[in-house]
Amino acid sequence: MQRIFLIGVLITALSCNSGKEDKPADASENWVVAEKNRYDYKLNSIGRPDTTFVYTHKYKDGLIVDSSVAFTVNKYNGDFLSDELAFVVGKDQKIIPQTVTKYTFNKNGQSISRNISGAGKLIREERFSYNDSNLLVKSTIIQIRNRDKVTGGTLELSTASAANIGYDTVTTLYTYDAGKKLVETKMLNSRGEMLRKEVNLYSGNDPLLTAAINQKGDTLKRITYEKRDKVLMTVSETDSVVLFQNYLNGVQIAQKTKYKNRNEQWRSAVRFDEKGRKAEETLYKAL
Repeated sequence: MQRIFLIGVLITALSCNSGKEDKPADASENWVVAEKNRYDYKLNSIGRPDTTFVYTHKYKDGLIVDSSVAFTVNKYNGDFLSDELAFVVGKDQKIIPQTVTKYTFNKNGQSISRNISGAGKLIREERFSYNDSNLLVKSTIIQIRNRDKVTGGTLELSTASAANIGYDTVTTLYTYDAGKKLVETKMLNSRGEMLRKEVNLYSGNDPLLTAAINQKGDTLKRITYEKRDKVLMTVSETDSVVLFQNYLNGVQIAQKTKYKNRNEQWRSAVRFDEKGRKAEETLYKAL
């Protein structure tokens, strides 16, 4: 409780760090800021994030029209993260609990489970299995289906009855080649029926193409890859959207979204601090 009390004091006192920004944008397009998230960190005695703060501002016509604050309290079990407790700060500055995420790891430091709960109910459970080469070979995700059975509307978890809440289970199987590169990902429902699979092609050790295929053999999505220096650039395309994403060391640093069926484009860019932590994320909308 003392930590939560101190957070209320810290919320307005922390400042923003700076870093490098990478934006996948066309020079001919006119972009305006729609939303900006600023991240700040309170560190523990060994330099790990004890609490992560997110300050969000939403914009219209260049002016801030809404602001919010959220934060996550981290707990550790030795060297490993064990719990994440998420909160938001209400308009009256009241701190409101959101979700609790619990992690477990094996002796090799690999995640073997991740459970998310909220309002006293399980929201999502993830389980992971590895082979003797420490490669992920199976994951199982149990996801809450909080839809009213009559109206189809979203249920409020804090008041929904257990009888009205269902869960969907998806099992994913991962296949690798002799060089330990992931070549196929297959997703199954709770009855063992294939929902879709993803096939990966490579040029040497570099990813070249990913194709997502449904049980009928239709291509749902294509992802192409291009490496430029240290940045991996991907283009993901479906029938309705094209998504451009840039990654640095496996972390997404920029994104651009084009919708095919409507005149709408969005992009985002991320800045990192000197420690490599996310410092700021900005969402832009094309005029």
